[in-house]
Amino acid sequence: MSEVVVCGVDPAVEMRRRDGREQGLLFQVLGPLRVTRAGQPVKVPPGQLSVILATLLLRPNQVVPASDLIGQLWNGRRSPRARQNLHVYTTRLRQVLGPDGPAVIRTEDGGYVASASAESLDLLRFTELLGRVDRAHAAGNLALEASLAAEAVDLWQRPILSNVASDGIQRDEVDHLEELWAIAVEHRIGAELSLGRHAELVPRLLGLVAEWPLRERYWAQLMTALYRSGRQSDALSAYRKLRIILTDELGVDPGPEVQQLHQRILNSDTTLFDAAGNPQIVRMRTVPAQLPAASPNFTGRAVEVEQLMESLAPSESAGPVMAVAAINGMPGVGKTTLAVYAAQKLASRFPDGQLFIDLHGFSKDVLPVQPADALERLLLALDVPVSEIPCRTEDRSALYRSKLADTRTLIVLDNARDERQVRPLLPGAAGCAVLVTSRTALSGPDNACTLSLGLLPPEDAVTLFAHIAELPVIGPPETLLELVEMCGRLPLAIRIAGTRLRSHPSWGVHELADQLRDPNRRLSVLDVGEWSIAGALALSYRNLTGPQQQLYRFLGLHPGVEVEAAAAAAMIGRSTEETSGLLEKLLDAHLLSEPAPDRFRFHPLVRIHAAALSARNDPSEARSAVLVRLIDHYTVSAGMRTATPVPNPPTPLDTELSDLAAATLDAANHLDRAQALAVAKAIRRSLSLQ
Repeated sequence: MSEVVVCGVDPAVEMRRRDGREQGLLFQVLGPLRVTRAGQPVKVPPGQLSVILATLLLRPNQVVPASDLIGQLWNGRRSPRARQNLHVYTTRLRQVLGPDGPAVIRTEDGGYVASASAESLDLLRFTELLGRVDRAHAAGNLALEASLAAEAVDLWQRPILSNVASDGIQRDEVDHLEELWAIAVEHRIGAELSLGRHAELVPRLLGLVAEWPLRERYWAQLMTALYRSGRQSDALSAYRKLRIILTDELGVDPGPEVQQLHQRILNSDTTLFDAAGNPQIVRMRTVPAQLPAASPNFTGRAVEVEQLMESLAPSESAGPVMAVAAINGMPGVGKTTLAVYAAQKLASRFPDGQLFIDLHGFSKDVLPVQPADALERLLLALDVPVSEIPCRTEDRSALYRSKLADTRTLIVLDNARDERQVRPLLPGAAGCAVLVTSRTALSGPDNACTLSLGLLPPEDAVTLFAHIAELPVIGPPETLLELVEMCGRLPLAIRIAGTRLRSHPSWGVHELADQLRDPNRRLSVLDVGEWSIAGALALSYRNLTGPQQQLYRFLGLHPGVEVEAAAAAAMIGRSTEETSGLLEKLLDAHLLSEPAPDRFRFHPLVRIHAAALSARNDPSEARSAVLVRLIDHYTVSAGMRTATPVPNPPTPLDTELSDLAAATLDAANHLDRAQALAVAKAIRRSLSLQ
């Protein structure tokens, strides 16, 4: 029995397997997706059923929201029958799994749960083994540590989930799983090095650094193994290779721990060996420095930067209160760019580290990061072993707060979807600071600094364009001003326009401006590589409800600059009270602005996007009906104001008549003959009321 313990196999589990009582479903996700029952394979059809099963097994014993499964099945695209189809697929999956299917795949709290244990799912078995590895290491039992780590690594059969056709799983989950595998391998090699197996580890480590060239821990272990094997020059050569790779790929030098190891090898330091002649492996502690590089073309925003610096910089007068700042604004306004720039300026004031995580609240083909997953990534960055990370979100959050207590750490939570996603990620330590970006205005602690980011001033917009386009001189000023105005003074649009001009050496500013002057072409011009105005707006549109989407599209048909709630209600055929609620949601999403009470306005590029969506999704009859209702509203409203003048009317009569004229002209320009006749009748009918 002692041999079984050394091999890392739980005796109770082994006995149940041997006497045949382990006859339930067994699942494997640490390689190709596999299901067996009593040793016989269970064939799960490729496609939707495999995607659902893999998604649930990657979060065992946790409720996976139906929206997450829908996102994986249809790559984030909305489907009118998505929930009904998901129900059908999960029912089929249960049938495929046989009698145990309903117990394994359960419906719960608006989602689904895969019930599993360490005996039935290799991922949970792996996590359990890592916990035992840590305990063996703490007890100094190197032989047990090495054998348990070897068993954990042997559970893997890479590539991971190669038979599951899901771009989302490959993109969202595989990197995280690969990180777990790499941690287990580090444990195994570290223990085996301590047992004096350095010579036999060299070939394996050479393969690992080839596969993971940026992972400094593998290089440190390779250098130690080479040095212990009497190959000092090869150990020094390995360091030089690492330095070249890091310089070329990231523009940085190796970390201080590897540099220290290099210096000790260079000095033929005999203290690298313990009393038994074994290498002393340095356990490297990483101070997280995860901030992306600041944009070299950052322009303007001096007031906003100063406001963030004052709000987030550590201060003794702040007392036991954590500093929080939240930046919100419309798509493409430069929230992340500003956050990273300010965070880099603040970094030196937070010596215990800077954490950065993209929460993918609004990302193409990427599901929003669940709080539990975000906490796991943050805890790993804080050097918490994976085996010590709890399963429950609230327990992870508590451990996260404990790790950050008495530290000065800056946390940047980028691209948040809502408060539910952010709240568990807030530390409790007064010395920490949190900077959040989101398209929506998030409610936070009472002391939070909220910054609604607006468009660039004309001068800064021109300067940014000139930097991006690499113009030798800024001019002609009138054309540049017109060009940035056609970009709506939106930083993302300006960056795209500047990049497009730079990539066409034969173009001048006038040629680019000519292309942007056509509203029907403007969004296609403002689309370069991964940057797209239409794409950025589509992410916000996708998260609207059906009525909100309809209002968004129909408002794109309004010919005036601004619209009031009553006119918007007429356009969609709903009550003013109901429409006001929908308008509030568009305001919250920063798809509309409200320059004056009950006067709502689109950003010019948003208006073009909304109109294009309506042309693509709404039948011409529906669009003509919108204009008919709008003209009815304005003519009746104008007639009522003429008949019953009131002091200080909320909307002047000339505005009503101007909107009526604009709507009539727009109808004449865009409707066919039959539709134009319908509009004419509406105008005639409405004017007869005056």
